[in-house]
Amino acid sequence: MIGLIGQTLGQYQIHSELGRGGMAVVYKGYDAALERWVAIKTLPQESSADRDMVSRFGREAKAMGALNHTNIVQIIGSGQDRGLHYFVMEFVEGPSLQVLLKQEALSMDLMFDIATQVCDGLDYAHKKGIVHRDIKPGNILYEQSTGLAKIADFGIARLTHKPEEMITLTATNVGMGTVNYMAPEQKTDAANVDHRADIYSLGVVVYEMFTGRLPMGRFKLPTQLNKKLPRGLDDIVTHSLEPDPIDRYAAMSEFREALVQTQAAAGGGTLIRSVRDAAERTMTAMAQGGGGKLIGLMGCFLLLGALGAGAWGLSQYVSSQVATKTSASPEPTLSTTPVPAVSVTPVSTPATTPKPPPTPGTTPKPPPTPATTPKPATTPTPAVTPTPTPTPAAT
Repeated sequence: MIGLIGQTLGQYQIHSELGRGGMAVVYKGYDAALERWVAIKTLPQESSADRDMVSRFGREAKAMGALNHTNIVQIIGSGQDRGLHYFVMEFVEGPSLQVLLKQEALSMDLMFDIATQVCDGLDYAHKKGIVHRDIKPGNILYEQSTGLAKIADFGIARLTHKPEEMITLTATNVGMGTVNYMAPEQKTDAANVDHRADIYSLGVVVYEMFTGRLPMGRFKLPTQLNKKLPRGLDDIVTHSLEPDPIDRYAAMSEFREALVQTQAAAGGGTLIRSVRDAAERTMTAMAQGGGGKLIGLMGCFLLLGALGAGAWGLSQYVSSQVATKTSASPEPTLSTTPVPAVSVTPVSTPATTPKPPPTPGTTPKPPPTPATTPKPATTPTPAVTPTPTPTPAAT
């Protein structure tokens, strides 16, 4: 796509990029004639040659143009300039609910107010025969100056009155959305969902608004996570998140009524959010929406980290053992030194010839030889005992 920032598109001057999604880019523009800021959604230039894509883009603009409600972003006009198809919407000055939920402290009444306003906008759209199919915090805007919540991005909405028409920027009859907020039936047959798919998605959003988590698997009820929450939230969540559409609220008006009653029973309060909650929410979305490859990659990193930690621990253990042995080595050397000294003493023992007296023990027979005792003056010969014995035989 050509660079549009600083350029003009029709009568609008492009100021900055607001975001990208699917096959479109949204810019912040300025309408000099009416002196107001606007949001401009453009179809990429490379898609302008695709008639089906251009047709779907036009149907989205018409669908939004048919919706005139304070809780739905209003469309102002559409056009084409230099081969670019675009339509212009009101600019909402304020954060998305996704950004709002990152705050550490939130008013419980504010959360109820936003949820009920979203119910009003969706109820209006449903009565017009339009299902949004991508309700999530990122598509709910909060205008701080007026306190209004507005639903944005009907890019994959469906005209329930005309099942053959899919208002989407994806391929024909290919339903898309955000997996974490998608109703079970939308995952299997997105082309034939009705308004109850939006009821399910809003149930996920409400759960996240009050708990800071996503209802994955066998999730805990809101009051099990925070005992200060009103018990009515448990009923709202379980009713809106029923796997079978027939068991959910029949209409958004019923959903809204349940929220109003629960808010009255709650009596206000503040929701305290933590960084850990935001991290859990992000990691859950990544694990569920990122696919098996992301999970596998994260698993590899964790495995490598564990192996590295194990190797480091082993090296520390070996080092400590070596250090222990090294520090204790002086004692073994000292204890071994006497051993060579003992081994030397046996060598010096021959000099202690007084030990030969055991030979007198063998002299019971030589008693007659005491007379010859003067001769033993040659005591060195007893050390070589073999020689003295033959000499008596010679005599």
